[in-house]
Amino acid sequence: MMAKPGRPYTTKTAAEYLGSSAAHVRNLCARGKLRHFRLGGDANGPIRIPASALEEFERCASSCSVESGTPTSESADSRDESAWEQRIVRLRKDD
Repeated sequence: MMAKPGRPYTTKTAAEYLGSSAAHVRNLCARGKLRHFRLGGDANGPIRIPASALEEFERCASSCSVESGTPTSESADSRDESAWEQRIVRLRKDD
């Protein structure tokens, strides 16, 4: 679903759009994962999310790595298999 251009979303309407809670949207904003602004230039003003920010977030959510938030261009199958090999660590016993 495409975000509607025009007026920015509130945390409640953005949550409905994303299928999440308003608290989750506020958390995404606080962590810098969702672009937003506050009305009135006040640090405690109400949060507003531009439609383009929701579209960016959706694109990244479907094509970014969870750890870094950066787009990935390769599938898990094409990654270096050595990264998935089991590693054995031997601990030395201190006497």
